[in-house]
Amino acid sequence: MPDSLDQLDLLLLTVARPRKIHPDGIHFQALRYLDPVLAAYVGEDVVIRYDPPRHGRDPRLPPRPLPVPGDLP
Repeated sequence: MPDSLDQLDLLLLTVARPRKIHPDGIHFQALRYLDPVLAAYVGEDVVIRYDPPRHGRDPRLPPRPLPVPGDLP
């Protein structure tokens, strides 16, 4: 069992992709993540992890509801 909710969140991120940190951030699927902390790591290879169903959604929004079998067309 994970020691914290943050560790659990990382375990639930199902897809890992290699990326390189550029001077203008990490590029991924036409998006760019930029944080001043990354400046010290420009040129380094990293692995990003994400949850495909939530990729591109505003993290402040609740997760999309799962369809109930009786609700499917």
